[in-house]
Amino acid sequence: MPWENKSIYGWVRQELYNMPKPLDGENNFLYQSLIEFAKVSTQAFDNIGDYLFSYKEKQLSAIFLPAFYNLGYGVMQEAPTRRKKRGETYTHAWLDYWVQKDDETVFLVEVKHSWQYFGGILKKDAISKINSSVDQLKHIRKQDVRNLSLANETVKLSLLVLPIYRNVPLDSNLKEDEEFMTERNEIDDMLSYLSQEMPSSISWMGVWLLPKRMQYTFQSNEINGLRTFPGVIILSCIIT
Repeated sequence: MPWENKSIYGWVRQELYNMPKPLDGENNFLYQSLIEFAKVSTQAFDNIGDYLFSYKEKQLSAIFLPAFYNLGYGVMQEAPTRRKKRGETYTHAWLDYWVQKDDETVFLVEVKHSWQYFGGILKKDAISKINSSVDQLKHIRKQDVRNLSLANETVKLSLLVLPIYRNVPLDSNLKEDEEFMTERNEIDDMLSYLSQEMPSSISWMGVWLLPKRMQYTFQSNEINGLRTFPGVIILSCIIT
């Protein structure tokens, strides 16, 4: 799908892979959530100068909760449920987000966080977290899904948030806190390479290219050099 300009919030695009209803339209729940993810993250950056998506899974609630509310959805975080383990044994568990608007579809959402190196393939950690979230959702019983939902249709989906980090060339002569832009065509090339190793379980991919003012250099804790965050990838598996 083509890039869409979101003005001061940067650019967004999506790719749909065998999307089931009610998520098969271009303006679907996941794409709307991606746009709000970009808006909330940008507003937070403008206020506190930090990247909320660069921490862990629990901190992502500072983005997803206002994003869902901005879309007019009711949300419960850490919704109680039960998951089947072995045989007929069930254990008490918590669902990251229960999301619903009016009497429409209910979304049961598990969120994970990992990292994506610019130009690299999916890390083992990312694939492991995709599989883990899918497994968690599959073990929610149909009865418990009905108990969680007042709507006729319920969709279980996992979201893996992958901030993209890019190493600044050592010969660039750039200093910390200077702009180092990654353009849309560079992200397109990265995604083309990344898609070659995409797990077959992925139903949807959303990409946010950060606005220019957010693409500045910072000192990495892992390498002797500078890095940037040019964007964020969100992968989703739809559990039917």
